[in-house]
Amino acid sequence: SVAPTDAAPGVQIQINGKTFGPGSIALLRGQPVDTFANTGTLITATIPADAQTGSADQIVRNPATLTQPALDSNSVSIRIVNPVPLIVSIDPNTAGAGSTLTIQGSGFNGTSVVTVNGVSAQTTVLSPGTLTFVIPPNTSLGTATVQVTNPAPGGGSSNVSPITVTAPTPVVTAISPLNGYAGAAISLTVTGSNFAEGASIVFEIGRAHV
Repeated sequence: SVAPTDAAPGVQIQINGKTFGPGSIALLRGQPVDTFANTGTLITATIPADAQTGSADQIVRNPATLTQPALDSNSVSIRIVNPVPLIVSIDPNTAGAGSTLTIQGSGFNGTSVVTVNGVSAQTTVLSPGTLTFVIPPNTSLGTATVQVTNPAPGGGSSNVSPITVTAPTPVVTAISPLNGYAGAAISLTVTGSNFAEGASIVFEIGRAHV
């Protein structure tokens, strides 16, 4: 038997049986996995970090001797599931909408999705312990909550980690009209990007800026 029968990458499983010999190894989907604590009836093995979800056959192989070839046990099927992700840190933890941030943690894979205040963010997984995400546009200024979620099978949501969303630096590309009379009211159109709610136009002698 194998326990647990549902296991995520990095999880240890226990294989119970008999006549496990010195040097016995565990194979998952035909590939050797890290094996230790062989007592003759119990082997502990670790699901590889890059194991894909789905059904997987698990066997134990006794090594060849001078008198007999390597011997394989019967096969037991287990299911590889998504891990529950964990956030350890976010860098930087203060940035504006559209900025790319890096999360360090564990349990990340190609199905992981970051949410900011419950809104899905563009997510790029670099490794099981590192991913990046982009703060969605129109994210409210101030404290925002960040969470990583992995779907079923297995999976789940990480702990919640806060970041601070700041107003981006405004960029002005055009102002129309370019001149006017002092003391006279005019309608001024400013074109550019990164204008946040509450932004204002400041006039100085000879120029105006946002």
